[in-house]
Amino acid sequence: MCGILAIYLKSTSEPGQLHLDFDRLIGTLKHRGPDGTGVFCGSRVLLGHQRLAILDLSEEAGQPMTSGDGRFVIVYNGEVYNYVELGEELQGVSLKTTSDTEVLVEYFARLGPSILERLNGMFAFAVWDKERERLFVARDRLGIKPLYYFENECLVAFASEMKAIIPLVENLQPNDEIVYDYLSFGRVDHLDDTFFQGIHRFPAGHYGVLADDAMKLAKWYDIDRDIQRVRMEPNYAKRSIGDHIRVVRRLFFDAVRIRLRSDVPVGSCLSGGIDSSSVVTVASQLLPRETKANFQTYSAVYGPWYDKDERKYIDIVAEHAGTKSNFTTPKLADWEETFSDFIYHQDEPVTTLSPITQFCVMRLAHSNKAKVLLDGQGGDEILGGYGYMTGYYLAELLEDRHFLKLLRELLAALRAKNLIAIKVFVYQFLPRSMQKRFTLRTHRLLAREFAQRFKNRYLVETLLYLDKDLNRALANHLNFKLQHLLRWEDRSAMAFAVETRVPFLDHNLVSYVLSLPADLKIRNGVTKWILRQALKNLLPIAVSRRLDKIGFAVPEELWLNQKNLKLFQTLRTNPHPLLTNYVDLNDVNRLLGKEIGRLTLDPCRQLFRVICLDTWLKVFFPTNNSMRNKRLHRSSLTRT
Repeated sequence: MCGILAIYLKSTSEPGQLHLDFDRLIGTLKHRGPDGTGVFCGSRVLLGHQRLAILDLSEEAGQPMTSGDGRFVIVYNGEVYNYVELGEELQGVSLKTTSDTEVLVEYFARLGPSILERLNGMFAFAVWDKERERLFVARDRLGIKPLYYFENECLVAFASEMKAIIPLVENLQPNDEIVYDYLSFGRVDHLDDTFFQGIHRFPAGHYGVLADDAMKLAKWYDIDRDIQRVRMEPNYAKRSIGDHIRVVRRLFFDAVRIRLRSDVPVGSCLSGGIDSSSVVTVASQLLPRETKANFQTYSAVYGPWYDKDERKYIDIVAEHAGTKSNFTTPKLADWEETFSDFIYHQDEPVTTLSPITQFCVMRLAHSNKAKVLLDGQGGDEILGGYGYMTGYYLAELLEDRHFLKLLRELLAALRAKNLIAIKVFVYQFLPRSMQKRFTLRTHRLLAREFAQRFKNRYLVETLLYLDKDLNRALANHLNFKLQHLLRWEDRSAMAFAVETRVPFLDHNLVSYVLSLPADLKIRNGVTKWILRQALKNLLPIAVSRRLDKIGFAVPEELWLNQKNLKLFQTLRTNPHPLLTNYVDLNDVNRLLGKEIGRLTLDPCRQLFRVICLDTWLKVFFPTNNSMRNKRLHRSSLTRT
């Protein structure tokens, strides 16, 4: 995994101080790849690469890399896990390295965009065709690896993180619509627009071709089409439940196995939940004895005082799998002391304190010289692991008139006190006017004029909540909700030059699981039912029977009810000037003065979003110009 930057120059461009500025821009991504820097300057393109050496550690495997015929030049972030199989299929090619990059560029030289369908991995890459003077850019199916772009009259720029292209934007401004969705709905990364006007997420599962000063986008992956492909496979309709369990087991083992390919040691995050525990348990089964000793896990724990601490489950899994555990205990000081740096690495605000825990885990891994970690991200999104997802299943059962199943699942949800599932179920059948009223949770601290401007904005509700079908809801979550979790993980890991790999998002596993009937994912109130069945003889019983969902839990209420937090004091005495466009500071001060110390979770999170927005504004829109120049160099590329 690395950092990439590609700039396509339009015919109106005059390079000016192009080379000097480009070196500075690619340097903003050095944390993603401290093992080497490479730059290619073409007739109308600049390609930059910061390398994190994972496969083939030699200098010959560095980037930018040129195809054997000299025509194509690639910069690439990510991993193509099936590079071994693809390399064996290349006819008449003598590969000079054992890297996936060389396989990728040589295959692209032969097949062009059609190569994308054959790749199993996470990736964002740019390929310059010297002969036709065209730039090709692509992003993986589910958007695991980041890619952003910006366009003006002189150029189109692409980068792994926005900080590398922010200096190209004249008159940089916050995107008020995205800020509103953030403050009112607690949503981020749900659209291809970002918090910065003019900078966009390159859409997942798409590629673009730049030629003759224009970019043409094309969608190369569609999850619904892939699900239909699976259902049309020979014998799919004839498979019994037992057959489906065996297929899911095989696909999951394959997903973990292929992600263990590395020329540096591989470890894993471990929370003690069923997803990360499944990854660790299966990895321990697949690793040869001589390399198993290098497989270590990394976890955040707090202590028995915290009711969401998962240490006991982590210990059970580690003993069962025979792995060495490493622990960190995030503290309030971690948040306060590192928050500006954390937001700088994230590029955009976050909605809760949970990513801070992830940040601390990655820092721990880095201190132990770990470079590659497996992670359980994506299991909830494909297997219906969140409690509220049961509500979509209930709605599906009612729509399909499966009344006995509906009664059984309703009773199971009530026994488990899964009230959020009942609320989501009822919500599906409310009149549209009532749905909008319930979905629009106005932030109590919003500035009145700002709230009035966007009072009829219901986009988040339309994207995520209007599903009476579990599989459709899961697909929507992959497209719109998973993205913020992937961004948080990528930035937190890459801040410390750590690559994370997510077996649950192997596209073969994703499409197969989403093709299955809903009752193989949720059954008798048990979520992820088919995964539990597939691994029931491997997972410790205490873990496989867990029904609670915790994730990267943080004692938010405790931390955010501290009266003497430095961030609170800064918010009261030195807020960013732009913050008043979005937030009523009088309301903030009243809350900090009268209610702090007894806030419940929802107002705590609203307060956190204000603090986070204020910090983000200070990092990326500093009123001190020298600070901006130090961190985000303003490039002369914008003045050609």
